[in-house]
Amino acid sequence: MAGRGCITKFFISNLPEGCTPWELRCSMESLGDVVGTFVAKKRDKTGSRFGFAGFSDVPNVNELEKKIKGTRRVQVES
Repeated sequence: MAGRGCITKFFISNLPEGCTPWELRCSMESLGDVVGTFVAKKRDKTGSRFGFAGFSDVPNVNELEKKIKGTRRVQVES
């Protein structure tokens, strides 16, 4: 992708019921430059909702992974 540099994508699990890609993006923006999010309509093998978040030009992937693992809740507006 021209102009975006390297894209790093993370698998995000245990999303709350009703979570949208926009809400996932909003919850991840404080962690880095989010270039895209996706929330699957189906569930993983354990029955949990899941999605993906893509970040641009991540200087330290291990550090970002630690921050994401510390994220406990995506706020869902009703």
